[in-house]
Order: sequence, then structure tokens, then C-alpha cells
Amino acid sequence: MILEFSVENFRSIKNRQTLSMVAESSKAKGDNVFSMALPGNDTVRLLKSAVIYGANASGKSNLIRALGAMKELVVLRRASAGSSIRQYDPFAFSPETPDKPTVFELVFVLNNVKFKYRIVFEKMQIVEEVMEHFPKGQTKQIFKRIAQSDGALHKVKLAKDYGNKELNVFSNHSALSTFGREHPHELLTQVFIYFRNITISYFDRKLSTSSGYYERLTQAEEQPAFTKLQKLIRAADTQIESLGILKEEVQMPVTAPDEAGKTLVPMRKVSFLSVHNVFDASSQKTGIAAIDFEEESEGTKALLWRGSLILEKLEKGGVLVVDEMDNSLHPKLAKFLVMLFTNPQSNPGKAQLIFATHEVTLLDRDLFRTDQIWFAEKNKLGETELYSAQDFEGVREDVPFDKWYMAGKFGGLPNLKDIETIFSHG
Repeated sequence: MILEFSVENFRSIKNRQTLSMVAESSKAKGDNVFSMALPGNDTVRLLKSAVIYGANASGKSNLIRALGAMKELVVLRRASAGSSIRQYDPFAFSPETPDKPTVFELVFVLNNVKFKYRIVFEKMQIVEEVMEHFPKGQTKQIFKRIAQSDGALHKVKLAKDYGNKELNVFSNHSALSTFGREHPHELLTQVFIYFRNITISYFDRKLSTSSGYYERLTQAEEQPAFTKLQKLIRAADTQIESLGILKEEVQMPVTAPDEAGKTLVPMRKVSFLSVHNVFDASSQKTGIAAIDFEEESEGTKALLWRGSLILEKLEKGGVLVVDEMDNSLHPKLAKFLVMLFTNPQSNPGKAQLIFATHEVTLLDRDLFRTDQIWFAEKNKLGETELYSAQDFEGVREDVPFDKWYMAGKFGGLPNLKDIETIFSHG
């Protein structure tokens, strides 16, 4: 579970900005909050969901991309030695930031113990990396990176209780990634897996890239999840009766090595199908028809894509982060998907949802607490600033959040010019 995520000097974010999932003391909407017991007789109250609003280009998506970049540094295939770190994308509109390091910091709970991971990096190397946790309520450092000003290797020093040894790691590789690959570690490999299991979904992701997940849902061990997905599709009034997978052996043209032209190679093609009822002129059902799911509306495809991710996370627990949650979805349906995380029956594993949206109707006082609502806004210097509805004085839990937002009381709205200004000849 995420407690806090902080980012500094990344894309439109110049100064440190922090998104917190720690619940305030309010007792409002108790189902939106859950408590976790921590070592040292400590307890933390966490939010099941958080929403980020803001105008286009306000930076709300950059916060999500920052978390995605941090995950990539840990779990993706790493850059070759001596190459640049592609996740390095500093704030560009200030003379001192383009050469300054980017800072990511994540505070999270794993196996009921709090952890803090901090990574600081430049274009060509990681300059700081520290992993700490709090097994008895007090801070214990697990490892610290010892960066070298020259050479391609850095030292990673494991503390006495966690191996008491030094490892070499390439200067442009995260040390944490090492414990998911070359050097299995009882504790740090679990942390690596935690990062790998954070699901981040960007609004431009295509359905076809997820076909492997849908295929997996049809396997015997995934049948309950696949059944839930079909129920979700039917409940959304899509007129789809059921879902299916078509597996075919096809001949795919592939360029052959060291040869001119292409050769045909047998490959398995997986198509996702939607099954509809067929009716005659008197509205009597006469049969069924299956079509390629790519022929469905964008809204239906968006529901399948987001719905499958949501159901998987609700089943297994963990964190789901979605950019443009409302894209192509009806507002009532988007609200329904968010409510799945609030309901104890649908979310017994206390999974967390963090999402960005423009859909104002989701700013429902019956849906969110004030500490769940966040706004991203650029200041006059082009820097993204992140703040919560909780930061405003006089904001009660029963105020009409949507009307206050549209009235500009929370900021985060686009500053639009009038038509005359745009089309004037001056």
C-alpha cells in the first residue's frame, strides 16, 4: 500500500510535490478508509482511492508518469552500461534545473511494515539510492548506494542485519533492480516484486497490448475472474451477452536473418470476441453472433480494458494507477468503477486506486472525502503544484465539491481566452 509519493525536477514538476494516501482524522465515509497495524504499536489509516483534477497540461499526468518512471527504473530491462537513463526528464523552464538530478521517493507498506525508497539520478548515473524500513517502529537502513564520480560501477552497501556486504552495480542501474535479478535477497526481492505489481495504466494504451492478460483470464484457474469480467460488461448495458477468445494458427510474414525478403512463420493469433444476441423482426431471439472486439465502440473497449485491470487488482490487492480514468466512459460507469474500491465486499484486499480525470461529476460528496481529492495546477512560472481539498479552510465533507471546483474555488481550471481574443486581427 502507498502512503506517500514525492517527486522533484521531473517534466513540469520543479519543486518537491507529494501525493499522500494517509487519511486525515475525519470519520466521514468510513468505507473509504482502512487501518493497518504497524510494528511498534503503531497504526496508519490509509485511503482506498484518490483522484487528481487539473486543466490540460497542468501536470496531473506527469505525477502518474513520475511513478511509472520510478517503477521502470526498478523493474524494466536496464540500459546498457554507459548509456543515458531514459527516465531522466528534468524541468526545462528554469536555467538551474536541466542539469540537476531528479528525485523520486516512495513510502509504502509491505507485509505490514513501512518502507521508504529514495532514488536520485542524473542523465548518465544514479547519484543516490537508499532503502529503509521500520520493522519495530524505528528507522533501519537496508542498503545505501555509494556513488563514484568516475567509472561505470557503484558500490551498494548492505547493512549488517541484511547481508553486511558490498555489491557492484552499474552507475545507470538501480540497485533495487539487482535484487530482482542477479542477487536474490529474502527481503529486497519482495520489495522488487512489490514494485513490479504496481499497475500503471496510461490513457493511450491500446487494447491489443493487453491481449495476453485477457487470454490468461480464460484459463481454468482464472475462470472466476473471467466470469466477473463478463458480469461487469453485462451490467454496463453494453448489449454484450458474453466474451470469448479465438485462438488460431496463422502464417505470419517475418524477415528472415541474412536473407532477402520475408518468410512465412506459423504463429498463434489470439482474438478477443464479444457475443451478442440476434433478434428477428418481432424482437424474438433467434441465436447469437460473435464479432471481433475491436469492432466494439471505444467506450466498450475502454470498459473492458479498465474493468479487467480493476478486477485483477481487487482480486489480488495492491495499487492501480490510471491516467484519464474517464476517457471514453460514461460518467455513471466511471463512478461505478471507483465505487468498487470503496465497497468492502468488492475490495476485501483493500486495493488502492489513484487516478487522474477531467470528469467533474465524479467530484461527488457522497463518493469522496476531502483528503481524497487532489488538484494539479501550474503557477505563473510553469511549475506544477499539487494540493488537496483538505488544504482549504472551511471545506467541510458535505460541501458540493463539483460546484466549488467549477466556480474556481479550488483552482485547477483552465484559464481560457475569449473568442474575440483568439480571432482578432491584432
